Amino acid sequence: MIGGRLGGRPEAGIESRHLLSGFVLCGVCMGSMHAIKRTSRRGAPRIYYVCNGWRVDSTCDNAWSLPLPDLDAAVVAALRDDVLTPDLVADVAARAVELWGQQHAGLDARRQALEGELRRVERELGRFTEAIARGEALLTLLEAMRARERRRADLTAQLEHVDGLGRAARPTMTGALRADLQMRLESWDALLQRNPIEARPVLRRLLVGRLVCTPRQLPAGRYYEFSGTATYGELLAGVVGSLVPPGGNARQPHS
Repeated sequence: MIGGRLGGRPEAGIESRHLLSGFVLCGVCMGSMHAIKRTSRRGAPRIYYVCNGWRVDSTCDNAWSLPLPDLDAAVVAALRDDVLTPDLVADVAARAVELWGQQHAGLDARRQALEGELRRVERELGRFTEAIARGEALLTLLEAMRARERRRADLTAQLEHVDGLGRAARPTMTGALRADLQMRLESWDALLQRNPIEARPVLRRLLVGRLVCTPRQLPAGRYYEFSGTATYGELLAGVVGSLVPPGGNARQPHS
């Protein structure tokens, strides 16, 4: 399975050489798991994840080690098979286009309402001006005019804000938006196949929190199960806001 919580910020501004450093929690104590190098009986060094609570201060009973290459391969496979699949990529792009359309429809409705009220205020100001010219109660009319002028200034500022939001929304064509999002998702998939330093930023965007790795024991042997949560929200930030796949919940794939 995949899902969990994302940490993994580079320490001192330097990225780790390992794909999942900073992303892995022990499922027994929920403490961090760190990568260490060990040499086998044959003399070949290998890197493993071990629970820091067990290794450093014996606050955890989880002494099992987890081979780093195996975890990397399993996590990448789960992301590619369950999160960045072509059908989900298409669903995310389609949902983004739908939200983009709803956003613009809302802006248009808001603009029309503001423009309608502004026209009403302008008409009232015109009637007050005519009443003053006819010599009607001056103080009362002036007070009413000042209130309408303040409302006109407020409506004008709101219209400028709505117009600014409309201009800031890019791209302006749904086809271009769909193509842009699909290209981003496909580039993430490609990065996961490259070196860890390039792929770690992808994990920060895809994972919500860290991966929880829990040791399991069966008659046939022991193994680790990992779990966590993936989201597309970071992909769409600045385009249409935060988004989860159709259905309303973040994708929680399983291996």
